[in-house]
Amino acid sequence: MNEEAMQKALRECVERLGTGILTDKTKFRGVIHDMLPGQNFQSERSLLYFAADSFGIGEKLLKASAEDEARERIFRYLVKEMTDGGLQREAAETVLRSFAVALGWKIDSAGGSASSQQPSSGSGSCAHRNVDFSSRRCRDCGKSLYGLFEGNKYTPYEAMLKEEIDGVLVSIGANYGGTFVIPEHITALDDDCLADHADLQSVILPGSLRSIGCYAFENCSSLKKLKVPETVSAIGIGAFKGLKRVYYNGPASGSPWGAREHVVSAKPAPNPPPAPKPQSAPKPVPQPAPAPNPPIVQRDPLAFLRASYANKQVGERFEFGRYPQGENGEVKPITWRVLRRGRDSLLVISEYGLDAKPYNTVRKSITWSECTLRRWLNGEFLQKAFNAQEQSLIKVSSLSNNAGPSTEDRLFLLSIDEVKSLFAGDNDRTAKPTAYAIINDAWVSDNVAYTGNAWWWLRSRSCNDNYAADVDADGYIHDCLVDNASAAVRPAFRIAI
Repeated sequence: MNEEAMQKALRECVERLGTGILTDKTKFRGVIHDMLPGQNFQSERSLLYFAADSFGIGEKLLKASAEDEARERIFRYLVKEMTDGGLQREAAETVLRSFAVALGWKIDSAGGSASSQQPSSGSGSCAHRNVDFSSRRCRDCGKSLYGLFEGNKYTPYEAMLKEEIDGVLVSIGANYGGTFVIPEHITALDDDCLADHADLQSVILPGSLRSIGCYAFENCSSLKKLKVPETVSAIGIGAFKGLKRVYYNGPASGSPWGAREHVVSAKPAPNPPPAPKPQSAPKPVPQPAPAPNPPIVQRDPLAFLRASYANKQVGERFEFGRYPQGENGEVKPITWRVLRRGRDSLLVISEYGLDAKPYNTVRKSITWSECTLRRWLNGEFLQKAFNAQEQSLIKVSSLSNNAGPSTEDRLFLLSIDEVKSLFAGDNDRTAKPTAYAIINDAWVSDNVAYTGNAWWWLRSRSCNDNYAADVDADGYIHDCLVDNASAAVRPAFRIAI
């Protein structure tokens, strides 16, 4: 497909259907297919699909004050998406330039972008080969730069990025070498985010950084040293495992961070000035003994995790653990709501119905202590949703039940008495299921007053044989047959603070 045809198809799509069509994946893909009947343009349609999927982000970036820079970020982000999808970079840039022209942009020869209102300079695009890393700017063009610098090659951050969530750098792509400059909007490095990038020779951390996750730099064997900004207040266990030296004078006290040497200084001390040349015979000048390295103070290895929720109050939400939630089983962080704050723990419940399960797989009169749902929560779900460190923060709770014996559980369902006392009313008790729960047959209300709400299990036994209590879509407390598999599950637990 030539560039002119691609421009025409894109322009027609945008003109006919408006930019809103670009956020509807299925419809957009169908429109492109209709425009190009009988042609084998699978690779182009794949590119357009990625572009459509990302356009919501692009639309927001276009509103930024630095319009040229925003468009460049869009362009690079989309190129990355396309090349991750299996396309060659040259093909991705060719089609994206057509896409940009259809939207009224002007794209320069190097694959970056320029505003349609600003003429291109006659000197061509800057290759960014003269960079001041202290200011993170190119000395030639003055542009702020983030990404990878390897010899004379510059790879933008967006092209390296594999996953970033709300200012948390989760991971980058291939095993890059050279100097990696992390953008200023990044506030946290996730667990293992740069682990095993053995060819990275230098990483420049931003002043916006607040926390570094567990094993974030493990096995970065080419990193000879790392300077950690004072803004960092939480460092996970083994964050610098295998590194030779870390410079840091921030508030997080020592720990088994993993580096061979921790120097409590934001930068190495300068060499002392040379002594003046003596007029008479030289005399030996005594040198001060080198200061010993400060002792490594042991630190709570779970402080990084605790910091994300320890100050949360009743009614506030936080993310902890991961579980499938998308319609295709995409794993995402689980959102929890604080119900009660205790002296050493928080009682929390999932914000959404995370899955659909029967209270018991066999219809019979049964108590919480014996039901299959209790075994699933404290077995399969616990192992799937939480890693070992997260599990260590989930406390064992002693539960009183309205039928059967008391139980000791890490994960559980709320009782009738608890939902009456911990929620403000019926409406406060309602909950929606995740797309994943719906795929697994969670029931969803079509009542106009409660559209999209699920009903969810409680652990209390009903006064009716073969029934257990539940919260209905309207927030009222009801009961249902124990083998009904369309009820949503909202796990609860106490997390240590």
